[in-house]
Amino acid sequence: MWFKRTQKDKGVEVSIHDVTFNTDGWTLHNETDQVMEWRWPERAGALSKHFFPIRPDIPVNLSQTDTLIAMNREQLKSLNGSVVEVSVIILEGVPSLMQIFALPIPQQQTGRIYIGSITLPFAAFSYVLKAQFAEVGMTGIREALLMQEFMTHNPGDFANLQSGPFPPEVRERLHSFVNDPRHDVRFPDHPLSRVRQQLAHVRTTVQIAANVKQAPPFVVNDTGA
Repeated sequence: MWFKRTQKDKGVEVSIHDVTFNTDGWTLHNETDQVMEWRWPERAGALSKHFFPIRPDIPVNLSQTDTLIAMNREQLKSLNGSVVEVSVIILEGVPSLMQIFALPIPQQQTGRIYIGSITLPFAAFSYVLKAQFAEVGMTGIREALLMQEFMTHNPGDFANLQSGPFPPEVRERLHSFVNDPRHDVRFPDHPLSRVRQQLAHVRTTVQIAANVKQAPPFVVNDTGA
């Protein structure tokens, strides 16, 4: 199905094939008019491209990253998930939203799945490029080793702590330290590292058709429209 843009957009058509990126190493698993999915079973990975022929449901402008982080945290709370990072990037001149979340693996007592996405929003449609990898085998190695390093280098944060959960401010700093991109090189097979590697590959190989770039940009005005 092709999405016919409004008369204001001079009737130009856009489709899922107007945004492409390199998928070497991946096996195409599913393809429709609005989604393409690839698999990499050996790495417990999934890659996908989505085309939504409707206005994006992003509630605020991309520049309001603090608001987006707070809203995502609230939505993920009930799923025992967490926000790893949220940032605005530019893909071939298009302001885009890059996000990484961590969630428990369904029907497993241990392990997490990391989901990274890049959203290219426009006034009347959007594309979402997504990569996800799950922990396999022994889980929590990165977290355990980096948590120990954090505690060693920040003894003052833990000197007066009793048993129980860390205070929010300490937990936030620990979370940031464990997920910091500078540690990815030490843990290249960790799913978070792989998500970042794949998103970086998408960013460097993406190609956006001229008719997409020329579409009216996504903007949220003061009335939320």
